[in-house]
Amino acid sequence: MNQQAKQVLAFIFKRSGKQTLPASDVYLAISMELQWCSPKQAKIFVKQAVNEELLIQNNHGVSPSFDIDNITIPTGFKPSKECFLTDLSAQSDTSEDNVISKVFQRLINKKNMTKEEINHSIETIAKEKMIEKSVAAIFLAKKMNCKVSDLIPHLKQI
Repeated sequence: MNQQAKQVLAFIFKRSGKQTLPASDVYLAISMELQWCSPKQAKIFVKQAVNEELLIQNNHGVSPSFDIDNITIPTGFKPSKECFLTDLSAQSDTSEDNVISKVFQRLINKKNMTKEEINHSIETIAKEKMIEKSVAAIFLAKKMNCKVSDLIPHLKQI
């Protein structure tokens, strides 16, 4: 993680006025309130911050391991997307890939859609609704009247 990650964390804690926050408050602020990234990316970001000791985890939540007052946050601060993509590919789950590939097969077979059309639709839905690609894939399949009930248990594993 880099200086920008420290700025993100300092911003969140300065904004809250608290020295300790539940981890869920941190990732929800980053993803849902500020809409800087998806909830999954925000959770991974918080986990990495704990692993890299930028955040200290205790019984009450997490707190920065550095002095947030020494971090300069520019006016209109918005972190780059890359700040939240660190090691995201390493975190991807085979269950998620499995769900998406099954949806691809069903849509190609049943609806005669191309892989490009399916991928574009899934990415559009995921971005618009700020949901995971696997959930967007199931959403698309359901919308196209494909069977999805057998895929739901796989989502719970993701």
